[in-house]
Amino acid sequence: MKLKKLIAASVLMCMLPASVLAKDIKIGVSMAYFDDNFLTILRQSMQSKMKADGNVSGQFEDAKGDIAQQIQQIENFVSQGVDAIILNPVDTQGVKPMIKLAENAKIPLVFVNRKPEVALPAGMAYVGSDSKLAGKLQMEALAKLMNGKGNVMILMGELSSEATRDRTRGVEEVAANYPGIKIVDQANRQVLPQRGGGRHHRLDFVRPADRRHRLQQRRNGHRRYFGAEASQKTRRAGGRR
Repeated sequence: MKLKKLIAASVLMCMLPASVLAKDIKIGVSMAYFDDNFLTILRQSMQSKMKADGNVSGQFEDAKGDIAQQIQQIENFVSQGVDAIILNPVDTQGVKPMIKLAENAKIPLVFVNRKPEVALPAGMAYVGSDSKLAGKLQMEALAKLMNGKGNVMILMGELSSEATRDRTRGVEEVAANYPGIKIVDQANRQVLPQRGGGRHHRLDFVRPADRRHRLQQRRNGHRRYFGAEASQKTRRAGGRR
């Protein structure tokens, strides 16, 4: 977490012209959610870094999972003449309007944690992990924990997030190498209660693809929850990382 925060700050500082660095800097920050545990930690880390730098202030906005609201936030940042923008996108496939706004205004834009699924022009960057690789590493560790056999259910997060899709692809690719492991079901966390996902199978492990759902999980009989970035709270509840 600290490394990601420092890299994001360093990338942003390198993108700002010397004339801007000599004055007080205002950064507009739009987060997909404020009520997400991981994103809260990320937001608080950015606030701490800005405070430590002394001449940097941030305006933080909550998009509340609404892409239209997030576009409006970027429009407001541009109108206010911020020196730079940090964006944690609601929809990684719907970022073109926001890229265009920043590009036209010649404002540096840094995406954080959720990778935009479009090519970024000059003056823009992404700071975050390789989601597909994370999924592969996760499933390899899970396969060892399962001794190469058992039933797995995948709980997916927002399908608008590349992390959900790419982590799931990584998990599926690795699981295909283990004949004794069967992915018996996949469900988006919003529809899982209505579907009763996995209730017709004996589940040995549940592989969450989304940290928002993972925080609500508990050990349940023979089922074990396994996440790529489980928090201290989840591990205390009986999950594995």
